[in-house]
Amino acid sequence: MKKFMASVLSIAIVMSLAACNGKQGMQNASETTAQVTETTETTETTETTKASETAETTTAVETTETTAAALNKADYVKDKVVKFKVKEDYNKKKKKWTYSTIEFHFPELLIKSDYADSINKAMDKMIKNYTKEFKDQLDTGDLGTEYIAYLTKDGILSIVFIETFANDQIECKVYNIDVKTGEKVDNARIAEIAGVSNIRKSAMDALQAMYNEGKVAKLKDYKVVKKKGQKKNEEDKAVEKSFNSKHLNDKMRIGLTDEGKIFFVSEYFDGCCDDNNAIYDANGKDLYDDKNPNWVGHKE
Repeated sequence: MKKFMASVLSIAIVMSLAACNGKQGMQNASETTAQVTETTETTETTETTKASETAETTTAVETTETTAAALNKADYVKDKVVKFKVKEDYNKKKKKWTYSTIEFHFPELLIKSDYADSINKAMDKMIKNYTKEFKDQLDTGDLGTEYIAYLTKDGILSIVFIETFANDQIECKVYNIDVKTGEKVDNARIAEIAGVSNIRKSAMDALQAMYNEGKVAKLKDYKVVKKKGQKKNEEDKAVEKSFNSKHLNDKMRIGLTDEGKIFFVSEYFDGCCDDNNAIYDANGKDLYDDKNPNWVGHKE
């Protein structure tokens, strides 16, 4: 009997321990499940936040690109082509002149402002003068007009208007206008946008770089470099004269490229004449080039 009671007691203890273990196991499993659920929710929340941030960043980039693309140069300036008919040869048998047609290019501003109107009026006056000049013209030589136009993403339109003459001589006028306000942009603001603190010094460095890329002369510290024993000639002196303050100063002709970089227009010695005009950027690159995508005109 005692053995039987001992057995029953042992079985009861075992069953009680098993029940406790089962309850504890269920509690651990429940806690584990809760932890997994919480981790999953945290991960999903983090991924959602990242996706939201990415979407916001993408939207900001797209907005910036849209703003930049919204400034279309064609909305502010167009090419005004004027054709002139000029006498070429006289046919004695037919007693008639043969004529040729030449094209001139003028920038026409589409901006409504007093400054824009003054530029358009200057172009119209020039057209009238050419019309009168070519009325009985027999030989136009290398006469012509063309221009280079840049538009920064901030809305600064820079135009270099060019008149061409014989012997590759050119004369230039520079116009800088804020397309948003229609107002003239002065040199101080041009320099500020380009991050230039000293216009004259920057122009000197750029002109020297342009000379060193060409064949007219090689310079160092704005002086012509000569071989030992060689003396400077008149051409060398003319080159160095191009660097004086008469040509390069805070009031000189400057503008901005599409990228917002400064460019310069100044008289210089080109190996032939000491009063020709050069158009060059801050690195000394010659911008008067029909390969320049911002150039409008015709070169033979």
